[in-house]
Amino acid sequence: MTAPIIRFLLFSLIVSIGHSVPAAAAALPQSAHDGTNTVAEKTASEPPPPTASRQPSDGRPIDEQLIFSVNRIAERTSDTGRAVWVITQSDLRRTNARTLPEALMEVPGLFIRQTAYGTGDPVMRGMDKQEVLILIDGIKLNNSTYGSISQPYLATIDLDMIERIEVVRGPGTVFATETMGGLINIITKKGPTGGKATPVGANAVARFSSADSGLTGRFEVFGRGDRLRYLAGVTGRNTEDVVGGGSIGRERGTGYGEAAANASLEFNPTRDQTLFLRYLRLDQHHVPRSDRILNGSSLFDEFNPGRLELTSLGYQDLTFRRWNDSLSVTGYVNRQRDDEQRISSSSPQIQRSYFDGQRVLGLNLEIASHIGTSQRIVYGTDYSHERIDSRREDVLRNTGVVTPRMGNFPDDSSYSEFGAFVKHRLTVRDRLTVLTGGRYARTSVGGLEILPIGTIDLQRQDRSLTGTVSGIFRVVPQLNVVSGFSAASRPPSLRDVSSFSDFGSSITVPSPNASAEKILATEVGLMYNASRASGSAFYYNNRVRDVLRRGPGLFNGLPFLDTNHDGTQEPDEPNIVQRLNLGRQRINGFELEGSYTLHPHVAVYGNVSHTLGDDVTVGTVPLSSVPPLFGMMGVRFTGETRRRPWGELVFQFAGKQDRLSPSDVDSSRIGPTGTPAFHVLNLRGGLTLSNRVDLTGALQNVTDEAYKYHGSGIFRPGFQVVSGLSYRLY
Repeated sequence: MTAPIIRFLLFSLIVSIGHSVPAAAAALPQSAHDGTNTVAEKTASEPPPPTASRQPSDGRPIDEQLIFSVNRIAERTSDTGRAVWVITQSDLRRTNARTLPEALMEVPGLFIRQTAYGTGDPVMRGMDKQEVLILIDGIKLNNSTYGSISQPYLATIDLDMIERIEVVRGPGTVFATETMGGLINIITKKGPTGGKATPVGANAVARFSSADSGLTGRFEVFGRGDRLRYLAGVTGRNTEDVVGGGSIGRERGTGYGEAAANASLEFNPTRDQTLFLRYLRLDQHHVPRSDRILNGSSLFDEFNPGRLELTSLGYQDLTFRRWNDSLSVTGYVNRQRDDEQRISSSSPQIQRSYFDGQRVLGLNLEIASHIGTSQRIVYGTDYSHERIDSRREDVLRNTGVVTPRMGNFPDDSSYSEFGAFVKHRLTVRDRLTVLTGGRYARTSVGGLEILPIGTIDLQRQDRSLTGTVSGIFRVVPQLNVVSGFSAASRPPSLRDVSSFSDFGSSITVPSPNASAEKILATEVGLMYNASRASGSAFYYNNRVRDVLRRGPGLFNGLPFLDTNHDGTQEPDEPNIVQRLNLGRQRINGFELEGSYTLHPHVAVYGNVSHTLGDDVTVGTVPLSSVPPLFGMMGVRFTGETRRRPWGELVFQFAGKQDRLSPSDVDSSRIGPTGTPAFHVLNLRGGLTLSNRVDLTGALQNVTDEAYKYHGSGIFRPGFQVVSGLSYRLY
């Protein structure tokens, strides 16, 4: 299958280059997958939507509210027909966050859980882990081993290399498979755009936070010529054990260090064509599994290293032709490592070392075409092949004897996916827009699970279809009514089909016959955007079936481990357990957000979200780790003096969550009483000291409240002072 795909991609690339009309290079285009300037500049020549001439109510330029991740075209957030949010570079500077998970903690409908200070598991509409898709410049970060809350997820992406972030809530995308909860597209810095050429420039950033004695340093160089632009940067970060609020005090086993680097090089043969090469890497060192250390189940437990390394090479062409007006081809290599060393309290004489690595090779093709003046179609294909290496070593601490053991996953196993998608947009008389889309995906698992009880062949294939339809009705230029329906699925990952554990009375064995989880999702909403006010309100209802969960299974055709091969279960022969498609879930909730400009220099804003989730397999039982009611409110002041001062007061809150599942009650991160409510006050501000120096500062958790996010293994920092300094050389 791979060879025909590669031939098709190469043919499309050759045809595209052959039919291009050379043009003098002008302003440097930005990646079509980035969702930034090039697409915005190009679509500026097309008929604008009714609200395109309006300024956002929070005072940001119009192009800062454009989003690309929904329909693969730069459009206003209020015209996407989806529940979306955009975090711009100016937003990132204001929050002055330490890491990417912290920068997302004020986003509507997005909840962040942390088992450790160096992790970040996103939760959207009651779904998390592998059910939330994470992209970097449109390239999938998720791999087939995702699924544990202890994995770093978002924390492996350096915040200081990010240009902007686009968040889409809900499962209605056809551009990838793992989007049952939503997607987060991280768009990295590429270098300067527009204006006169800048052969070389530099920027240095420093940040300090008092609760964890945290230090961050970033240095980057960049430049732009007539046909070329580039950026390269390095980041170092170190945190000590964090001090929680109130009586929590210093939380043992929360400090760690990390180092990151990224580079981007773009060359423009013509104004509409871009060749690019990008690289990024982040290494986390000695990241403790804080929840296990704090609850006493581990004497020592840390990830070292945790690593993300992503290299991509691509070509993009925005030349208008009869058969298409944009084409993008991207190849990439995504390498990740999660090596863990642990000494459990129950076996202090043994140190267990887990070595888990994944390498994903991928290729994406995307083509967009306009059909007349009222229709647009986006179609393409993607392919990825993942190879997993996994092993474990047990070391007797008193003798140093090493014993090889089975790893977390089958060693030298594989997981591959081929997908083809199409999305169509139809506008009827500027009042009604209908969007439809579909995706076909085929996934393959390969590998042998060599177990103490025998060998299981995991070879399998799955096919799945995703369909979505949504509508946007413009009541007046400022107000859109939107609705959508999606039928999506998530094929089982390698983690889903390859689990093994021996509990004595039962043994969990791999599940090569597991099938895809399926979701039917509906949402309705209002989106408003006027000169002084903007906001949205969404209600969603999800029905999930064929949910993978543990239940009675079979091994060699029997529901028990037949050790004596007589076909009859003896008292000492354990039952067989597998992950099977047994569960059904019901999830619904609402998301509200809005902002209002009181004065040209004063704006108020806020959001609130609530999810109610139930397992309805047998009766009605609360789903695990569903967030409580949560949100934030703020007021922002901006000045127009030479120093450009700004300040904001931000109030974050979450309700008490005592609606618990049985696993929540048993979890050391939650427990039978649930998670208390919290109310946290933050003060932030900044100013320009000179044309090269910017200063930011914050007083966080002013009341020193002891609080944590539901499902987390650590408490958030208590009262702390945060300061940031940026120095520009250009």
